[in-house]
Amino acid sequence: MADKTQVLIAGDGTPVPISYADIGGGLYGGPVTNVEGTLLASAVRAATNFTADQVNPNARGVRVSYNITAVPGTDTITVQIQGKDPVSGNYFTILAGAAQVATGQKPDLIVYPGVTATANVAVSEPLPRTWRVNVVHSAASNFTYSVGFSRIA
Repeated sequence: MADKTQVLIAGDGTPVPISYADIGGGLYGGPVTNVEGTLLASAVRAATNFTADQVNPNARGVRVSYNITAVPGTDTITVQIQGKDPVSGNYFTILAGAAQVATGQKPDLIVYPGVTATANVAVSEPLPRTWRVNVVHSAASNFTYSVGFSRIA
């Protein structure tokens, strides 16, 4: 297959050159492969924060992993996977993990249709088009953690 191909943009009929990788990667509705990445690199954080909006081209779900490397004592953090309402722009919590107070790699949070629902770990729902991760701090004390993801086809 050639390095470039042409795809018609819906509505205007203008051919636009895109790479085969763009098509295969799901940008234009083609097959999707599992994609992983970093949502929050390891850093000290003292307040509730959220990731940038993530765009889901056509994956069915996501697995969010997080690792806590420093805790302040008895304060906690809770990791939430949130969807975004396309009309209002408001966020809603799809899944909230258990409050964490200790260091270590924590159980992955899974949003995927057909998965066995488990409190604070997994929910049987499809991943919405726009989503993010929100990390809620119980107090303004320093935690160090990282958050990553894997979209699941």
